Amino acid sequence: MCSGGKRMRGTFSSLILIGLGGCFSMLGRHQPAYAQPNGIRFERITVDQGLSSNSINSIMQDRLGFIWFGTYDGLHKYDGYQFTVYKPETNNPFSLSHNIILSIYEDTDGVFWLGTEGGGLNRFDRETERFTHYRHDPDDPHSLSGDLVSDIYDDADGVLWVGTQGGGLNRFDRTTERFTHYRHDPDDPHSLSHDIVWTIYEDRSGVLWIGTLGGGLNRFDGTTGRFTHYRHDPDDPHSLNDNSVRSIHEDADGVLWIGTEGGGLNRFDRAAERFTHYRYDPDDPHSLSHNSVRSIYEDADGVLWLGTHGGGLNRFDRAEERFTHYRHDPSNRALRTIIVE
Repeated sequence: MCSGGKRMRGTFSSLILIGLGGCFSMLGRHQPAYAQPNGIRFERITVDQGLSSNSINSIMQDRLGFIWFGTYDGLHKYDGYQFTVYKPETNNPFSLSHNIILSIYEDTDGVFWLGTEGGGLNRFDRETERFTHYRHDPDDPHSLSGDLVSDIYDDADGVLWVGTQGGGLNRFDRTTERFTHYRHDPDDPHSLSHDIVWTIYEDRSGVLWIGTLGGGLNRFDGTTGRFTHYRHDPDDPHSLNDNSVRSIHEDADGVLWIGTEGGGLNRFDRAAERFTHYRYDPDDPHSLSHNSVRSIYEDADGVLWLGTHGGGLNRFDRAEERFTHYRHDPSNRALRTIIVE
């Protein structure tokens, strides 16, 4: 699970890239010098600088400027110099519920939410440094539907949405602390298309989009509670080109971009309901570097950056429809840049 760009509520002076074993999460605004791709350099933050794990699932900058990392070994807060690490503590019911953090989210009220791999949803009070846990309870139909929480999002109305791996989509009422479940029903063509939810995104018109593993893209109508499905159709060259949707982003022009696990990048024309595909082509050095697109971020200059699982980082020139690739070079360990001011 990778998350990043849509989570940012503060500002960076440079683009932040966190490598996740070939997958990149992205935050921040890049500097004008980045207009020259060959001039980009990277600084590495590893266990040598204080991380307890080099496996990072998610990153977020909060409104105070701190950078938060969700890792396979707890939650990390970074102030630009050092890390504060939060982990589960034996006999402390107010500690983190699970060591593996899949998603981090700061809602519109400044409340911190954490999705874990097996420990459910956590609400973090930064003043008291206490975690409140929301877990699946098979005896409570209003509890969280699953304890593997892959994504968290609050919409323009302040509703908190929680995506799970196996329990579908949850709508959380923070007043009653009750969850409403939206799950796949094979007998209902308007239900959620799959119970593994990878990503949740609200566009500027207030429409909620849900990316699933194997069920394609869903558009949710909050008035009717119905889902419209967009799936791959081998007989339709303008359909979604892969049914595992890992990332969703609406750019400054209102264009919806869809990153898939095996089909590359899709540009969605919502009026015509047609998808344009961008895929890896071994014969084209300017094509997408890999067909697994885990994150999408648009910088202050309108440039799209794509994090892939196995193909490094891509910079997409939409006018020329060309991709510039940035890959790991094990022989070059001197690449450095200032990450944050």
